[in-house]
Amino acid sequence: MDYTIDKEALDLLEHQVENLLEQSDGTFGNARTVRNLIEKAMMAQANRLIMSNHIDPEELSTLHKEDFEGN
Repeated sequence: MDYTIDKEALDLLEHQVENLLEQSDGTFGNARTVRNLIEKAMMAQANRLIMSNHIDPEELSTLHKEDFEGN
């Protein structure tokens, strides 16, 4: 879908996945869960951009840390 995840957002996503691994019984490997985290971030990004008066075209395809914070 051609999105970019900035460094801070990638660090947070990695931390969220690590937490999921720690909470699992050692069999966690569900790509759907990771996809859901990213899709929730995409929705958060869309809501964030709707509230913005000025949207830089690059922002339309960039996920930031704040987009992952509600996951």
